[in-house]
Amino acid sequence: MAIKILDRWGCSPHEQAQILALSGSDSASGLSNEQLHRISGVLNLHAALRGRFTNPENVYGFMAKPNAHPVFSGHRPIDRLLNGDLEDFKMISRHIDRMGSW
Repeated sequence: MAIKILDRWGCSPHEQAQILALSGSDSASGLSNEQLHRISGVLNLHAALRGRFTNPENVYGFMAKPNAHPVFSGHRPIDRLLNGDLEDFKMISRHIDRMGSW
């Protein structure tokens, strides 16, 4: 499911592997705790986006669009995930949650 979501966000297979910390030899039964946290992070971000937006274009497009908010400095939210820090999943989720209060 996480791969399908990343695909809908416009991530290439290389970006998907980078975000999920996957290698060609990984299997579902042999995923590390970090990989499971990353998969969970993608699913949680998707849920946050679905809770914030009703339009599928926004649900799936938000992560791929450059964002002027200081948190993203004009970069795409997905770029934060490509940096490899697990905390970025939480930071983006908090940002999405706070969007309604602006």
